[in-house]
Amino acid sequence: MRSATFTLRYVFREEMARLLEGVGFEVEALYGDCERGAFGPTSTEQVWIARRGT
Repeated sequence: MRSATFTLRYVFREEMARLLEGVGFEVEALYGDCERGAFGPTSTEQVWIARRGT
């Protein structure tokens, strides 16, 4: 049996946007779930669609 330890932490929307843009990505979309639901104040998930900037 294999096991691994890793740390998870919540990333706030504004923080993730700055991190992606800071390394040259352009954010195309942000969804609140894997079904492309709207991201909003009660969303518990963040699904980001980003591509490398030109």
